Amino acid sequence: MTETVVAVEPSQNPDDEAAVAAIDVPDSGEVDELEVARELVRQAREAGVSLPGPGGLLKAMTKTVIETALD
Repeated sequence: MTETVVAVEPSQNPDDEAAVAAIDVPDSGEVDELEVARELVRQAREAGVSLPGPGGLLKAMTKTVIETALD
């Protein structure tokens, strides 16, 4: 079953605010998301890695992002 999030309440935990303040988010001009995505796809293709499906780039990137967010 898939649940849809319809509302998100801001955290009242002061530790969360400190963590967010500690993150150095680059200006949008410093990171070109499209260029990063193109480079990842290029490297995956060169390595013979599929983009979708089991063992694909999309699954690996999703896993990495989730694990990084949970750390």
